[in-house]
Amino acid sequence: MSNAISEVKHWKADLKSVANYYRGSARRMQSLKNLNPDALNFPRHHEVRFAEHLINLVKALVTNQPAMMQHWESISTSTDKKKQKTNAL
Repeated sequence: MSNAISEVKHWKADLKSVANYYRGSARRMQSLKNLNPDALNFPRHHEVRFAEHLINLVKALVTNQPAMMQHWESISTSTDKKKQKTNAL
């Protein structure tokens, strides 16, 4: 039982980390909006009314997931190209 509770804590921490990654940068959030004009802003998560805030956070993550995958793919591709240029020098 305690193992299941610790997994939920890790899951919640991961959700909050992804939201903070995008909420912390106007450029990253704009990239999402460019990929999906209907992308939702990531709400802040508060421990008060835990379920309500968590549901809003999960809704934003699920809605934005396709655009986030495209964004991360573009970051990965650009990073690989930079590494190739660096190695060629």
